[in-house]
Amino acid sequence: MQYTQRPVRQGASNMQTVLPRIAALIAAPILVAAGALIAPIIAAARA
Repeated sequence: MQYTQRPVRQGASNMQTVLPRIAALIAAPILVAAGALIAPIIAAARA
């Protein structure tokens, strides 16, 4: 049973570290693009 449990635990721990990195890589460009789109709108609204 130990041989079957160890790979599963390692895989779970790896996913816990990989998923946040993937989420950050995906979210960063979206936030940058959103900021680039929102900034002119805010500037126009203030003017």
